[in-house]
Amino acid sequence: MLRISILNFMVKFYLILLLELIFLPLLYIVELFKTIISFFYKNNKIYKVNRNKLSNEVLYAVHEWAGYPTKRKKKIRYVNKEFECGLFYQIERMITYDGRYKLKKILTISGCKASYLEKLKRDLVLPSDLNVYHVQNTSMDFSGYSFVIDNFSDCTTDKIIFLTNTSVDADIRPFIDQYVNLFHDDPTIGLVGVSYCTKVYQSLIRNNFRPHLQSFFLVSRLSVLKEIKKSNGGIFPGSNENFKLSIIRFGEVKISELVQKLGYKICVVLEDGSVNLIPRSGKFYNGFFHWNLPFNDYRLFALNPNRINPISKKV
Repeated sequence: MLRISILNFMVKFYLILLLELIFLPLLYIVELFKTIISFFYKNNKIYKVNRNKLSNEVLYAVHEWAGYPTKRKKKIRYVNKEFECGLFYQIERMITYDGRYKLKKILTISGCKASYLEKLKRDLVLPSDLNVYHVQNTSMDFSGYSFVIDNFSDCTTDKIIFLTNTSVDADIRPFIDQYVNLFHDDPTIGLVGVSYCTKVYQSLIRNNFRPHLQSFFLVSRLSVLKEIKKSNGGIFPGSNENFKLSIIRFGEVKISELVQKLGYKICVVLEDGSVNLIPRSGKFYNGFFHWNLPFNDYRLFALNPNRINPISKKV
C-alpha cells in the first residue's frame, strides 16, 4: 500500500511539472514581472504582532528515521562537504541543556520497531523525561512535526517549539535560550532557521526566486504553527505528501510562504551568528532587490553546513 501511495504522489508531482512545461514561457514572464515589481516595492508594511503570552515551557522536538545509525556522516552534494551528525548529538543537546526554560524533550521516530527502540536504549543514555512517539513513515520529518503540533497544542498557553531532525551538525554549543529570547524580544517574528534556499529546485521554472528556510531546523510559536495549519485547510504543509520532491516543494517552501502571508517575520541565523530578515514576498513581487545574502542553497557556501549557530548579533 505504501508503494502505491508513493506512486500516486509521484504522478501528482510530475503532472504539475507537465503543466509547468505547457505554460513555460508564460510562467517565466510572470517570474520576471515579480522580480521587476520588487525593485519598486517599498518594504514598509507593519508586521503582525503576536500578543499571546509565552509559556516558560519550551518544546524541543527531534524527528528520526529508524534506518539511521545514532552517529553518521552527511555529505552536501556538489561541494562534497561532509560533517558528523545523528541522534546521539541531539540527545546530548537535551541532556546538557541547563538554561532558564523548562525543556519538554520529544523524540518522534518513523519506521520504528521494538528491536530498534531496544537497541537505542542500549546504545544511548536517554533522558528519563524524554517523550518517545512512533509516527508514520510517510512524510519524512513532517510526519513527526505535524504529530507534535497536533498533540502538544492547547488553548490556554503559547509555547516556543523547536522542530528539527538528526541531520544537524554535531556541534552542541548552547543556543536554545538565545533562540527563544528572539521571540520574547520581538513578537513579530514567526519563524527562525539556520539555513535557507532562494529558489525552488523542484520546478521547471528556473528563474523563480522564492526564499525559504530549510526544514531540518525550524523554531516558531505553537500559535503560529496552528495558524499555518488552519490557513492550509487544516493540514500542516508537507504532512500529507509522500514523495520527497513534493514534500520539499509543498512542505518546506510553503511553510515560509504562509508565515509571510500571515504577516510575520522570517529570520535566518547565519554562520557569523547574525540574525537576518528574509525580505517580504507576495503574489506580485518576490523581494529580489531587497535580498543581500548569497543566492541559491546556503549550505553550498557555509563552511559548516547544517550547524546550529549561537546568536552573536542582531540585524
